[in-house]
Amino acid sequence: MGGIHLTHERYWNVLRGSKRYTELWALGDEGRVELIEILVNHREKVIVKLDKYQKNLELLNTKIDFYKSSIKKDDTDDLYDQFVQIKKNGNEM
Repeated sequence: MGGIHLTHERYWNVLRGSKRYTELWALGDEGRVELIEILVNHREKVIVKLDKYQKNLELLNTKIDFYKSSIKKDDTDDLYDQFVQIKKNGNEM
């Protein structure tokens, strides 16, 4: 789920997770193993999101470069053909 707004279920999951994290932290050594599990799981979710954002950034950079080059060439009538050629050359859009 994207965006700033949290769904009701996701909101409560965030609160429950924060509460559990705080409880485990307060336990000290007793809660350490479960605390690490929470952090590792969160890290995995962050890695997935970072990968998605990296792919989006690459796409944006490709499109920006494409449009910059089309302005320099003054060849804007054939944008579709240029996109097809870029795709054929192995550059993802």
